[in-house]
Amino acid sequence: MTTLPIKTKLTIFDIDGTLTDSVAIHQQAFRKALEDAELMPYDNNFSNYKHHTDRYISNTIFFEHHGRDMTDEDIARFENDVYRLSLDLLQGKPFAEISGAVAFVQYLHWHTPYAIAYATGSFHQPAQNKLSIGFPNYLESMLFSCNRQPVREEIIQEAIKASKYIYQVPHFEEIIAFGDGIWDWKAAQSLGIDFIGIGSRSRTIFANCSCRGCYDDFHSQQVLLRE
Repeated sequence: MTTLPIKTKLTIFDIDGTLTDSVAIHQQAFRKALEDAELMPYDNNFSNYKHHTDRYISNTIFFEHHGRDMTDEDIARFENDVYRLSLDLLQGKPFAEISGAVAFVQYLHWHTPYAIAYATGSFHQPAQNKLSIGFPNYLESMLFSCNRQPVREEIIQEAIKASKYIYQVPHFEEIIAFGDGIWDWKAAQSLGIDFIGIGSRSRTIFANCSCRGCYDDFHSQQVLLRE
């Protein structure tokens, strides 16, 4: 069995649009789940919501229609619908990676002092399916979703705390977040974490943001740590 390098640093990855080309399908499934649950009408521009996570957005819309928050059972039912509908849209195919993402994360995991964690605004079950295309998930414990924490900053904080425990690191020398949305950058900024933008539109999205770098995908030799 291959031994992992000692982990002294941490990378935290968003998933949709950062590691997997899954934004369109996820949002289509999410909207269909809202329609099936008769949670219509609603603000269709998800960027307008205070927090850009599945749980926060679905609960906000649910509250507008029912005058109460979603119960755990409501959340589980809605999450399962989003997952099922996304599988229907995939028609038996796996999600595609953002070019070079699987190899890059595998490289970090097996050959560098960077630990890997995933912090996503997606529900947990759909996120697990996206990681299943080849992304390492140490001890099956490094995926942190919005199911317990509806706010992105809280998801990242949970990922950092758990990573320290799982990797037995009292303090990481460096923490870097990867994301494709302005909400990812804002969360990293509020927590004092370095940020790298990923995606074909990253240079436009983060043009006025303080970032370590912006890259179309994970093939650039300058991305992060291969230098």
